[in-house]
Amino acid sequence: MKPEILLKNQPVEYSTIYVDMNSFFASVEQFYNPDLRGRPVAVSTAPSGGGSIVAASVEAKRMGIKTGTKVSEAYSLCPGVVVVHDSPNSYRKIHREIMAILHATPCYVRAKSIDEAYLKVPSYLQSRQGVEKLVKTIKSELFGLYGSSILCSAGVASNTWLAKMASNSQKPDGKVVLNTTSLED
Repeated sequence: MKPEILLKNQPVEYSTIYVDMNSFFASVEQFYNPDLRGRPVAVSTAPSGGGSIVAASVEAKRMGIKTGTKVSEAYSLCPGVVVVHDSPNSYRKIHREIMAILHATPCYVRAKSIDEAYLKVPSYLQSRQGVEKLVKTIKSELFGLYGSSILCSAGVASNTWLAKMASNSQKPDGKVVLNTTSLED
């Protein structure tokens, strides 16, 4: 007997959506400064050579820059990288706007961090068609506010952990829906 069968509350397919903003701090910097769009951008709390990168844009990640990379190493990996000082107030403002979009859905919403949240889907929308419509609406609302500057990946599954793993599997701007038939893949 599979252990899942012993659970009192059986997992319900399509019950959870996980929304993860892509390269959030760097994307916010690119949104507010159009000159940074399409360029490798790294955000640091101490942009001097000894500081560390706290976020990298998609373009910077392609050059090998990631969270924790030293600023001096970032310049070595990508001489054209633009290192900017962090802007916490900007990140909080965008976070509140994103949360307003998520709260406008009929789902229960819980922020996991400044750039991640999960949504518990009401039973009447727990179908592939229902969750795909919700994800499409969320992505459309984000695009309406931020264009292609601030994107998210979304994962759908029977629980938060699986939905988070699904959202991580197709970045940037992905959407992955896991159900019992696709789970093993």
